[in-house]
Amino acid sequence: ALGWIIVLALKPLIDGASPLTLTLLVVGGLLYSTGVAFYVNKRLRFARAIWHGHVVAGAGAHWAAVLLGVVLATH
Repeated sequence: ALGWIIVLALKPLIDGASPLTLTLLVVGGLLYSTGVAFYVNKRLRFARAIWHGHVVAGAGAHWAAVLLGVVLATH
């Protein structure tokens, strides 16, 4: 839930970020959030591996958002 605290500053984020950057941030957040369903599921085989896949994909989306929104925007 802490990862969604950015919604408190949504207006400045929307004003300053590109649509692609915003999309990557939302996709990353959704990947992290949906991964929790697998993390708490004790009966599903390979649940932890699926959760880790969501974490890696979410981190990749957030990395790409930072790359686009900060690094490439300043060059």
